[in-house]
Order: sequence, then C-alpha cells, then structure tokens
Amino acid sequence: IDACTEKCQGRTTTWDLASMLIKPVQRVLKYPLLINQIHALTPPDHVDFESIASLQKEMLHIAEEINDIKKRKDIVEKIVGPKKKNDSDVRTIRQLRQAVGGSDVTVDILFEALLEKFNLQQRLARDFAKYILAWLVSIKQYFDTQEAYALTLREIYNMVPIHRNNESHSIILVSEFHRSLSQFSKTIGRELEARLKKTVYKGIENFLKLFAGPLQVMKKREKKLLDYDNVRGMKERGDTIDKNMLESAAAYTAINEQLLDELPKFLGLTTQYFDLIVMEFSKVQMFFYSQVKAKILDFYVARIDPTASRDVAGYVASMNICEDYIAAMTRDDGPLARLERVSLIRNVSSLHGKAFYLFYLAAPFYEEKKT
Repeated sequence: IDACTEKCQGRTTTWDLASMLIKPVQRVLKYPLLINQIHALTPPDHVDFESIASLQKEMLHIAEEINDIKKRKDIVEKIVGPKKKNDSDVRTIRQLRQAVGGSDVTVDILFEALLEKFNLQQRLARDFAKYILAWLVSIKQYFDTQEAYALTLREIYNMVPIHRNNESHSIILVSEFHRSLSQFSKTIGRELEARLKKTVYKGIENFLKLFAGPLQVMKKREKKLLDYDNVRGMKERGDTIDKNMLESAAAYTAINEQLLDELPKFLGLTTQYFDLIVMEFSKVQMFFYSQVKAKILDFYVARIDPTASRDVAGYVASMNICEDYIAAMTRDDGPLARLERVSLIRNVSSLHGKAFYLFYLAAPFYEEKKT
C-alpha cells in the first residue's frame, strides 16, 4: 500500500485513507469511474479485459439503481411533507374531473396484495388484544367459579349433622381453601395485569404505531394515482398536459415503486415483531398456569396429603382413581348403600299411605255391616 501510495501521489486519491472512509454509497458511486479508467487502459488482449468489461456493466447498473432509489426517496419525502396552500383545492378539482369522465383507474395487483397483508396485520394485532382481554375475563370467571364451589361445599357440609360443628375438619378445610383462593386470585390478578401492561399491551401499541408512516405514504399514492390516470388518458387522447400534472403523475410512479420495494421488507419485520409479542404473552400464560399449579399443589400437600409427591404427573399416574371411586361407592357405608336405605324408607312410607287410603275407602262398608 505504501508503494502504491507513493507512486500515485498527486495523480489520484484512491489510496488515501480519508477517501476510503467516506460514506459507502458515495464510494460505490465513484467505483464506475475507476473501473472505466482501468478498462480504458487495459489492452484488449489482456487476460482480465473481459472480466473488467463485465464488472464495468455491473457497477454501472448498481450505480443506476442507487440513483433511482435515492430519487424515489427524495420524491416521497417531498410529497409526504407539509402540503402547499392550494393543494386541497387543486385536489378537489382533479377528483371531480376524474369522477365526471376521467380514464380508467389503474390497478396494481402486487400493491393490492401487499395492501391486503398490511391491513391484515393490523386486524390481527387488534383481534389479539381482544383475545387477551377475553382470556383475562375467563381467568376471573375461573376464580369466581372456584369460590362459588367452595361456598357450596361449605353449605353442603353444614347440612350434614356430623359436619355442623365449626370444628369439623371438612368445614375447616373448605374455609381454608376459600380463603387461600380469594387471596391468591387478588395477588395473581394484579401481577398478571402489570405484566401484560408492561410487555404485551405496550408491544401491541408500539406495533400499531409502526403502520402510521407507511399508511401516510399510501394515502399520498392514492391521491397521485388520480393524476397518473388523468395523464394516461390525456396522452391517449392527445391532449395538452400541464407541467404540474406531469410531475404529480411521475410522483405516483416513484411512490408506487418505493412502496413495492419497501412494503415486503416492512411486513417481514413486523411479522417478526408480532411473533415476539405473541411469545411474550405465552410467557405470561406460562407464568400464570405454573403459579396456579404450585398454589394448588402447596394447599394439597399442606392440608390434605402431606406425603403427596411434587411430581404431579407421577403422583396422579400412581393413583387408581377409577378403582378407588368404585370401591368407595360400593362399600357398606357408601353412597349407594345409603341411597338404597333411603329408597326403602320411601317405599315403606308409600305402602303406609296406600294402606291408609284403602282403609279410608273401606270404612263406610264396615260401618254398614256392623249396623
């Protein structure tokens, strides 16, 4: 590098560090000039001549693309800026002209497909916010149902003579369950709300804000589209076209190309962003369900079965739920035996009633016999 710098001193600044560190786009735009000079000084029979010629075409194509993109961006920034004073009046006249008898409206199929995805993502975000709200409502309903279940159990135990004493283990257990559930529902409710506001709701709000900028450009595109269609129709009819309308039609082309170039990238990034929001919500759900599981397990171990394993899946698998249920139902003092005794009592009462009724009907007959 030092040798090249010394040899090129005063001829070029190619090897100058300051020149090498300028903005990348400016540096790329200078490469075609360098390649052109190298190509001009390279003999046609040189082994690299064809490669340099191919590189020359590619660099020229890249430079043209960069210039086109920059031109479109400048036009878009100019259009989406502050409106001119008479812009609304001119727009109203042109819209009326379009409605009265303008040319056919241009339809860009690719843009329409991107617009549909653009609107779909916003709808999904709003629907997701509604789903989260519905989930919170279902959580509240779950705790309300559990509390009502605990109160119902207490009332049932109070109806049974053996459990009417407040010192009864069953009533104490149900009361403890109701109290623990009530406290837990308030605590977990506040924590859930705080977590959702901090991560999920804030993420959805920021997500929807991202669509404001592109939406503004789309609105400008729709307005410029009217002028584009008018210019197209006037060219077909051979009418004279004023400069402002030509500029507006050119602006539509620039905006449309810019949107077709940037909307796919935007939608790809917003899709990733939305996936992160959904992931955060799944973490909140996982936290909630793990807390509920831990709370129920702690209560079960502390109040019902101290020997219960913390391995819930293994503990449940080791339980013979169906067999134990059948054994409890069919034992001598079980529910089926009690139901049978109650049925016998009802049958006896029914027989007594029928006998009394027959005696009542036969009473006059016996009185007549006695007479």
